Amino acid sequence: MLDPCGGVGTIPIVDALVRPGSGLVVDLSTESIELAHNNIRAFGLGDRVFAEEGDATDLDLADGSVDRVVSDVPFGKKVGSNLANDTLYPRLVAELARVLAGDGRAVIVTDAELRRQLPALAKELKRRTARTIELASLNPAHPDRVVNLGEVAWMARVMWVRQ
Repeated sequence: MLDPCGGVGTIPIVDALVRPGSGLVVDLSTESIELAHNNIRAFGLGDRVFAEEGDATDLDLADGSVDRVVSDVPFGKKVGSNLANDTLYPRLVAELARVLAGDGRAVIVTDAELRRQLPALAKELKRRTARTIELASLNPAHPDRVVNLGEVAWMARVMWVRQ
């Protein structure tokens, strides 16, 4: 389980306490990674949860090497800004699409401006043809969509949720 904006390691630590497997915390902040190491040791999880300084948009991981991503990304309030997130979020999603295994899944928690659009945007891939993708709405109050493949820059298996 990967948390690419992992801060002090809370999500991978909690995950390791309730399920088997390993976790990786990545964060740009040296101080946060030091605190993550302290937290990992405090819970006795040094053999299962690891922390390293790094850039969530340029992970030092092989393509298709991660099965799960859960992250509480910067909201743009205490860290970053809404303007910075306009660049961060698409780059993060592209990087997660690269490192996720074929059947991998990602859940990204955000409180950014995107949250107001989520009920209308939440869709799942229904069908892909040579020229279009059909998206089924997850909210019955909003219509399904058909999008021309020529209008799609990239697609990723990512779900955004809000707090």
